[in-house]
Amino acid sequence: MRVDLEVRRAAEAARAAGRAVLLEPEVLDLLPLLGLRAPAHHRLPTEPSEAEVAAACASLGSDEVVLKLIAPSVIHKTEHGGVAFVPRRDDAVMGAIARMRQGACVAIEGFLLVERVVHDPGLGGELLLSLRHTPDFGPVVTFGLGGRHSETLAEALRSERGQAVLASLLAPAGRDAALDGKLAVDL
Repeated sequence: MRVDLEVRRAAEAARAAGRAVLLEPEVLDLLPLLGLRAPAHHRLPTEPSEAEVAAACASLGSDEVVLKLIAPSVIHKTEHGGVAFVPRRDDAVMGAIARMRQGACVAIEGFLLVERVVHDPGLGGELLLSLRHTPDFGPVVTFGLGGRHSETLAEALRSERGQAVLASLLAPAGRDAALDGKLAVDL
């Protein structure tokens, strides 16, 4: 029951803020309630003090950390320069924060400092789990390839009509070649 209450509170807070999605720190805070391990992480303000950064760095176990921009208008942070892998040192994190703030063209709500979790970079090493509710289908659960693979597929599916797409995401020539080689079938 507590899980339902916390998820509902997070969703209501997002709606009250004018958002249709939860921000990454909100999702990371919910994962343990669902029995899933979340990487150690700390939310930092837009202009954190050196003491705040030092405390966050000291509590993370990995030698390298991931700094992520928190901006409601930016869901895919990588394309906006909102992700940096840096050594777990106060000065390195402060420098990355300064660079992100300087390059940001959006309203920033803060930063997320996360322990780096090493994973298999091969196919299936990153997975996507998405939960949403649509007027047409009701509750929808998506489970599949994560990272760039899911972005490539999402881009291929954007159109005025439904399509089933079979694409070779392993094409040696890259994403554009994979999309050019897709087989699309109208539904």
